[in-house]
Amino acid sequence: MAELKLKVSVIVCVYNEEPHLAASLRSVAKQTFPAEDYEIVIVDDGSTDSSPSICRDFVDACRGEAPAVRYVRISHAGLSCARNEGIKQSKGEILVFIDGDAEADAMWVEMLCRTLGDRSVGITGGRINLLNTDSRWAKALQLTRFAQVFDSRYYRNHFIGCNMAMSRESLSCVGGFHENFISRGDEVSFLTRAHAMGAYYAPSPDAIVRHVRPTSLLAWIRTEWREKRLSALVLKCAGIPRPRFRFLCRIIKNIVYLLFPVSVVASIWRPIIIPGLIPYAIILSLDIFWRPANRVVWQNVVAEYGHARGALLWACYCIFDACTALVGLCAGSVECLRVRPVPAFSTMPFVVQTLDTRQQQEALKFVS
Repeated sequence: MAELKLKVSVIVCVYNEEPHLAASLRSVAKQTFPAEDYEIVIVDDGSTDSSPSICRDFVDACRGEAPAVRYVRISHAGLSCARNEGIKQSKGEILVFIDGDAEADAMWVEMLCRTLGDRSVGITGGRINLLNTDSRWAKALQLTRFAQVFDSRYYRNHFIGCNMAMSRESLSCVGGFHENFISRGDEVSFLTRAHAMGAYYAPSPDAIVRHVRPTSLLAWIRTEWREKRLSALVLKCAGIPRPRFRFLCRIIKNIVYLLFPVSVVASIWRPIIIPGLIPYAIILSLDIFWRPANRVVWQNVVAEYGHARGALLWACYCIFDACTALVGLCAGSVECLRVRPVPAFSTMPFVVQTLDTRQQQEALKFVS
């Protein structure tokens, strides 16, 4: 491995990010963190649009100036492979990750490094705000599906691949990212494995990037389809015990959510509407108020849309999420549960550890 000469390596993973790539690269280059102390490694995962030319133009514009910028292009192999290639090409003691369709706040790298400045912390993740604020659909998804909660007692969507950082020491212990994941899910299994191996995580809510969210129902369904099909593989690669049982529980939960439209149709047919809504209202209330992180999301939705519209938005989100989840989980369960996890680096040993009960509970706290 090359001698470490830099404190931080910012790894930008790119795949067909033409509309936002130039702004993303400029934001990474304009940080309050000392420019001579970090580098930018751009990994192009075989883009077929004009992303390669945008990257080359950016490298030429930054030539001879700090921070140093390098561009690497690989054959299209997926997000995890791109991240692993960035790790191999980097020289920093701290590795910071961002996607090519996200823009970083000026103090982004500095805030992540402050958290990792505590020697006991090996991994951290930051806040992701909405970039395409002009889209009503993206705004609604930001408040529901992609809502984040940073709290000392519980987290929600707190460790996302387009805004995460880790020490090279922690990364070496875990072994990088599983290359089975072509688009998403690798950071979840990485964090769970890291936690099981003793690496300590701490959030960085002040490290902010702005990311693009889906702008239509169809785009969201496509995104969720890719993620849900990989859910079983996430459990298996993370080393969580009894993945089939936990997978079955998720399927049952989504079936219960989908009972709502059935109850509405039955109520209209009977024709009594209110009794048909009661079961779902009870289930939805339990889901909102039983889990503390969901209560925070509910409060944010109500603050933005009011109680009536907020309740309708939350109900619609739960129905559509359950529908896409159920189809995706069923489609990917057999295939993914048979798949053997691919180690991140063939030169590094990978062992799926068996966790005791306490470790399971701790690991699941970060996954949920």
